[in-house]
Amino acid sequence: MIAGTTELFNVTHLLCGIINMLVFGAKLRDLRNDRGNWALRAMCAARVCNGLAFICLTPFVYVAIGQATGIDNLGALIGDSFVITGACGTHVMLVVWFTEPCRVGRMVRAVICGYVLALLLMAVFFLSADLPGENPVDFEVRYASLRTGGYFCIVFCLTYGLNLVNTAVRTWPPSRSLSRPQLRSSLRLCAVGSVFVIGFISGKLLGIIGRWSGTGHLDVAAVLISPLFAEVGSLVIVGGYTVSLWRRRVADSLTRIRSYRRLYPLWYALYEVTPSIALYEPRSGSAPLWVPRLETRLYRLIIEIRDGRRSLVPYLCAGAPDAGADARLEAALMAEGIRRKRLGAPVTDGADRRGTFDCDDLAAELAWWELVAAAFAEVRGPAGAAWSEGWDEGPVAAALTEG
Repeated sequence: MIAGTTELFNVTHLLCGIINMLVFGAKLRDLRNDRGNWALRAMCAARVCNGLAFICLTPFVYVAIGQATGIDNLGALIGDSFVITGACGTHVMLVVWFTEPCRVGRMVRAVICGYVLALLLMAVFFLSADLPGENPVDFEVRYASLRTGGYFCIVFCLTYGLNLVNTAVRTWPPSRSLSRPQLRSSLRLCAVGSVFVIGFISGKLLGIIGRWSGTGHLDVAAVLISPLFAEVGSLVIVGGYTVSLWRRRVADSLTRIRSYRRLYPLWYALYEVTPSIALYEPRSGSAPLWVPRLETRLYRLIIEIRDGRRSLVPYLCAGAPDAGADARLEAALMAEGIRRKRLGAPVTDGADRRGTFDCDDLAAELAWWELVAAAFAEVRGPAGAAWSEGWDEGPVAAALTEG
């Protein structure tokens, strides 16, 4: 189990560390524009410390630290100290957010002193213990039975555990009264992530208690399950801190995907009769599940729909009306043009008619073509007719059927 978990955490710990450092870099740009924001400063400190903690606790880095310094398991002291320092940053951030301004300074000093005391105790217990060998994965259970080694682990677990409980308690309740969805989501993700990381502390404590009781049956909780809770919880917290960065991007991406999938059937119908419009040849008539360079491809799709629509004009009868801004009429005209071109009908003298929506605003044009695509799916019908039931009456139907 130890060998397998070492290989696993060589990858996952390092990945979590890199993600935390990337978030720190993103928040650092915000801090440059708001240098007096102490909550943002504390958040940045928490992210960089958590990133460095994951990196130092990555097994191959952990072993390298011990070999470079000649002090066995020094990676545990350094990594866990970064964890506690990051916890201090989170606590300070919460104090700034949720404490009356007149009390913030006094509260921050008290919080920092408490975490500094914990760090000093950890250092004293670690340096006074005999901890031979490098144990990056099972440090807590291996040395729990040693008096000072066990004290080191207990101080770490209690300090960090209380911090996580405090974070969860102080972020979830206020989120209920917030009207801004983005801020509400941010606080709730921080609370949920903290609960996950409490699972990390619980697993470590179970392993330690098991060793104190003379059994190793609970080692798996500390060696495997506990770090996984830490990684998942850290990523959830990172998600909470970066809601403002990814929420709109995700929403925009989902909107583009929906638009692409709505336009694709219309585009494919045009492609079938005019293959030359396509810059990228399609693999099938169904919209692909994944589209590279989505924004560029969506823009290209609009251009090719325009070109395909233009190629249909010679196949529309001279008496056909100009669609103008009528999406259903435009869809009917396109369906009839596609039908006639597929059948090889002779061209008409309607080639000088534009007969389509004209707009310089890309967003407005995209919305227009989505309306046309939706109407096209109805108008064309399953058999490929020019219109569905209800389009066989009136001047529009007469114009379309002329000739």
